[in-house]
Amino acid sequence: MIRKTNPLGIDVIIDKMQVYFDKKLLLTFPDWENNHRAYKNPLKNGLIPEVYTANGEYREVFFNDNFVMTSFFLVGDERSYRDGLSTVKISLIVQTNLSLALQDISHRADEELISTFSDVIKQSIWAKNFANTITGIDNVYSEFDKSKIKYDDMSNFHVVRFDFVDVSYDASLKCCTDC
Repeated sequence: MIRKTNPLGIDVIIDKMQVYFDKKLLLTFPDWENNHRAYKNPLKNGLIPEVYTANGEYREVFFNDNFVMTSFFLVGDERSYRDGLSTVKISLIVQTNLSLALQDISHRADEELISTFSDVIKQSIWAKNFANTITGIDNVYSEFDKSKIKYDDMSNFHVVRFDFVDVSYDASLKCCTDC
């Protein structure tokens, strides 16, 4: 799991979500690169999701076949403010090789993956914010340049996006990495 150091504001919420999913699902998916918030960074032909690494450097987070499963969070571009709290949409994007992630299932296990994550979401404090599930590369990566993606959402590969709406937080909220 790749976490932020001393997150602030929305990154505290994402850190808590990231740790929650990791604790609930790491035994089911041990070969999982669970990234923090990705930035929508510009490329020549559009945007690409990248996580900050260090020293002004970023790393692209589309599916990495060195792992069975990868994921990252996105924050919506619009934030509203009311009664001292900020509200925003958060998305969790999961990318996996289904035949390796769910080896005991002989058919394409896309629904099993979605069901596993949905069950964990329903047990969380963010269940009330869970709005929808989106599948298909064009839909999941709708805001990104997809020209360099070398896989499709067929056969063993699957991408899914879980959207959480109206997630409220205090913009000055601080937390250490142990929270």
